[in-house]
Amino acid sequence: MTVSVKHYERLGFKRVEIPWTSDAAGAASVVTPVLQGTIRRVVTDPAAAPNAPTDNYDATLLDEFGADLFAGQGADRDTANTEQFCPGISLKDGVTTSVVPIAVAGTATLTITNAGNTKQGTVILYLD
Repeated sequence: MTVSVKHYERLGFKRVEIPWTSDAAGAASVVTPVLQGTIRRVVTDPAAAPNAPTDNYDATLLDEFGADLFAGQGADRDTANTEQFCPGISLKDGVTTSVVPIAVAGTATLTITNAGNTKQGTVILYLD
């Protein structure tokens, strides 16, 4: 499977589609091409049955230092429904918690765990 990068220059963003297939241990690992920008939205789209992943499978996007660019929000994905989230880093001033989007510059590794044997899905990133 090939990672697809679509540029929507007029709209000011890139859409990166990362298909994955798990191994017998229920895990997958896919290295992305160079990503550059701010991750604004992430969509997890499981395959339909019988290739649907096990309920509550987990997705991380690790940068070259091993930091999760999803900030833990890729945990417990649904077996049948497409889901989305906007990853960010929490900033706390003692009273209020704010979240800032995560910037990326370089390759990253999508890792899937707990998906079941030979299951499939796609993770879609929207970057500006």
